[in-house]
Amino acid sequence: LVPALLPRADLRSAEVADWSSEPFQTCFFVFSTFSDLAMSNTTINLDDLRTFGFLPSGLFERIVGKAILWCQATSKAGLFHINNVSLHQNVAVMSFGSQRFRIVYYASSNTIRADFEGRNPLVVHDRLIEIISEVMNECMRSLKCFTCLLCAFRNGNAVGDLTESELTAFGTG
Repeated sequence: LVPALLPRADLRSAEVADWSSEPFQTCFFVFSTFSDLAMSNTTINLDDLRTFGFLPSGLFERIVGKAILWCQATSKAGLFHINNVSLHQNVAVMSFGSQRFRIVYYASSNTIRADFEGRNPLVVHDRLIEIISEVMNECMRSLKCFTCLLCAFRNGNAVGDLTESELTAFGTG
């Protein structure tokens, strides 16, 4: 499997937008060569991500490749259940054991969005961070990665609950 040769998915298509009928949690993996980007800011906006972020081409594909190997390792008999997997050049829906998740590549904001079904998103998040660290140690040692949660501001006040359209709009511009 060569993820770079897969077709690109339209992020607004029903297949991508309606990937899950279950509630899910969202975070973003932010990439930068500046180690103090996360430490020097309490909030990071889209302009910061575009200016200081750095997501090399090929990184998402390497992450997907390693995640597929882990999916096989955690599935029964090493086989995918075809209804739980959707692979595209910029979006992948997979599962680690029984925990489904989706990762989306946002080149314009140097981030990877991760959506986790179920009540235990931290287990999948932590495994994805391990996979990302493995990839960076193999070929991009100066790259830094950290997790961010989305927070919107309306009239100067932080807003915790966002609509799906607001979440989808992040990073697509």
